[in-house]
Amino acid sequence: MAKHKDIQDIGILLANEWKLVPLDDRNWELCHLHVAQPRGGREGGTEPRWYRCGRFYQYNTVDEAMLYVADQLVKAKAWAQHMELGSALVEYRAIAESIRAAASGAVA
Repeated sequence: MAKHKDIQDIGILLANEWKLVPLDDRNWELCHLHVAQPRGGREGGTEPRWYRCGRFYQYNTVDEAMLYVADQLVKAKAWAQHMELGSALVEYRAIAESIRAAASGAVA
């Protein structure tokens, strides 16, 4: 069971900073790669690490995790720059297709 394994070493990469970690034979948790923010005056880390997101998926909803990741990546770009709706949708579709293609390549 993955709950007892270090999430740094396991999982399926969906995009550069997103992966699914198995919890058991039917359930997954989404994880994000980032540098932790300091808490209570302590210094934060300098190296990115995988952190659990608290978003859970079952074996038959993994595609929903992929769509969530695509949504988050488009939102991150929208926070960084102005995007027209058309270009945001094109970006979303491209990200979703790259994730699906990676998943299809892994299955084939």
